Amino acid sequence: MRIDLNCPACGRPVRSHVSPVERTIACDCGWRRAVRSDELEGSAPRVCLACGNEDLWRQKDFPQAAGLAVIAVQIAVSTTFWYLHRPIWTYITLAAFAVLDMLLFALLPDVLVCYRCRTRHRMAAGEPSRHGSFDHERAERYRQERLRAADK
Repeated sequence: MRIDLNCPACGRPVRSHVSPVERTIACDCGWRRAVRSDELEGSAPRVCLACGNEDLWRQKDFPQAAGLAVIAVQIAVSTTFWYLHRPIWTYITLAAFAVLDMLLFALLPDVLVCYRCRTRHRMAAGEPSRHGSFDHERAERYRQERLRAADK
């Protein structure tokens, strides 16, 4: 599994791999964290492997910027057809992008993200996870926690 995080010590981005052989996450600055076997369920993380937090959410591993670009293209194309009085082509365009969205949702693997430190745990496709989707209430709790820590 590939892990993307910001180093807790220096703040630089770190990309690491955790496998049955390699069970250490490390940064060039000297920060290290050993991954214990009880933190994994099979090969999927049970907790955040960077900070040990149990609160993770599952999302599709797709860049948000690319998603916004697809939506912008869809809006531009369908609006152009509507402006040219081509309602059939407008609806075909909307349906085609809906099918594209469903295909991406079905084919893309999940990534687990930590609410506390935003570490991304990229798992193998089809790997089961006990973690649910994004919870706004839980995210707000961690945001408030970060704000309180920054004030001290």
